[in-house]
Amino acid sequence: MSESEGRGGAAVITGASRGLGFSCAQRFLAEGWRVVGLDVSPPPADLADHSRFEGYQADVADTEAVAAVFRRLAEAGVRPAVLVNAAGMYPATCFGSATIEDFRRIFDLNVWGTVNVSQAFVEIAVSPASIVNIASRDVYRPPLHQYLYAASKAAIVNLTTGAAQALLERGIRVNAVSPPNIATEALRAIYGEMPVDAVEVETISSVVWELAIGGNMGAVNGQVVRVPGLGEIDY
Repeated sequence: MSESEGRGGAAVITGASRGLGFSCAQRFLAEGWRVVGLDVSPPPADLADHSRFEGYQADVADTEAVAAVFRRLAEAGVRPAVLVNAAGMYPATCFGSATIEDFRRIFDLNVWGTVNVSQAFVEIAVSPASIVNIASRDVYRPPLHQYLYAASKAAIVNLTTGAAQALLERGIRVNAVSPPNIATEALRAIYGEMPVDAVEVETISSVVWELAIGGNMGAVNGQVVRVPGLGEIDY
């Protein structure tokens, strides 16, 4: 295997240009993997210039755009072993004021985007392979201002279980990580300051890494790994 292919294989990471997706991309690159990033925004220079990173600007909810990316990968002989569905949005929505436009934006990206990319990934993935979805603490403790976001992440929990059952015979594990507040600039912009319980983004990307590559967690399938916030024992 050449250095450009990566020692560990290829990983597809959505939302790779910022936040958790960016941190996951950095972790896989540091571990010697080749990373294919999908994001509506261009990747920052430290990703774009990396010899083992290949970035595509695509909306994960756009069926044709995602299919085109995976066709290119297949034509180039890339058969990824990992998919991390990190793309997502969390605009504030409240009961009584949420609109159909809010619903479609949030569910199209968070839910359909996860389904869309996962289905395309499975068509060209090696076996064994692994998919890691991103749920949220808000599934279990929905804040008043995250009415639709929490519902979209509850859908991710069920999609994870369903896909794990559907893909078991194909040797593809499907799990999810349920993080608390993650210390990103997007979170700071929402609250005006960093919430005291926010965990470092590298903490969550490390959990994603361990869940994705297997190793001691190689038997874990169809599960949601909950990560508590700072100062929490569990939730």
